[in-house]
Order: sequence, then C-alpha cells, then structure tokens
Amino acid sequence: MIAATISVLALLTAGVAWLVVSRDSGPEPRTVHLVVEAGTQDRVNAGEKVVMMPSYMELRVGDTLFIENKDAVPQWVGPYLVGPGNSFSFTYGSPGRFAGFCPLADGQTYEIVVKE
Repeated sequence: MIAATISVLALLTAGVAWLVVSRDSGPEPRTVHLVVEAGTQDRVNAGEKVVMMPSYMELRVGDTLFIENKDAVPQWVGPYLVGPGNSFSFTYGSPGRFAGFCPLADGQTYEIVVKE
C-alpha cells in the first residue's frame, strides 16, 4: 500500500511538473515575411514612396524575420541588405530594441522590439 501511494504521488508530481513546464513555454516561434517585389527600384526612381519595413515590429525571442528580394538590384530593408533574387533570415535570440531608418523608404524610421 505504501509503495502504491508513493508511486501515485510520484506520477502526480511528474504530471504537475510537466504542466508547469508546458504552460511556461510560451507561444511557438513565428516567421515574419517581408517581400521586395520586382520593379520596386523602378518605382522608387520614378518618385513613388515605397514602404518596405513597418515602422514598428514587436517580436519574441525565437521569432525569425525573413526578407525576400524579388527586385533586380540589391535592396536595404531596415538594417538588412538583400541581394537581387536572394533572401535573408535572422532569428532573434535575445531581447532587445533595434532602431534606425530604411534607405529604401526614403529614410523612414523603424523600430524592432524583441521581447522574452
């Protein structure tokens, strides 16, 4: 009887520990996609205002920013330079704040906030 009680208590304790770990693990990491469409530089050269990088992005540790450049020339998207026909991804591994301006969007400012 004592052995059975200890076994049940051990199972209950393990179950509670698993629930706590599962609950604290937070949401699944996500990937945010930004795409520079073909012809974007032509639009900029024609005087059109192009916004590629959102002015504010809130991400969580483990999230990935994925940028694809479908244009024929290299493009800056926020702090990242992506070659023509190429893509770039960055997974944020720690909390922080990244701010600057996006040259493609005629100096538009952006802020990326990465939270736990």
